[in-house]
Amino acid sequence: MTSLPHDALVDDEGKTIGISLGPVTLNFTFEEWESFVVMVDDINAVFQSNLQTSVHQCSTCGTLNSIVEYTEPEEDEFN
Repeated sequence: MTSLPHDALVDDEGKTIGISLGPVTLNFTFEEWESFVVMVDDINAVFQSNLQTSVHQCSTCGTLNSIVEYTEPEEDEFN
């Protein structure tokens, strides 16, 4: 078994990869992994293109605050 960053584990014998997300672990076969990555990449492309981040700095203390807003995409953006 091989440990990867972010507590992911690759089981070469069982041909699986596991990703720990706090109390939940996602387990994929090697074949399922490729489909999962493509799906997440598609979702991320739409999500990232519809995010707007505004950064504001406090004039008194200099603290930076970020506000992230998501704008609903048009239907043709994800079909």
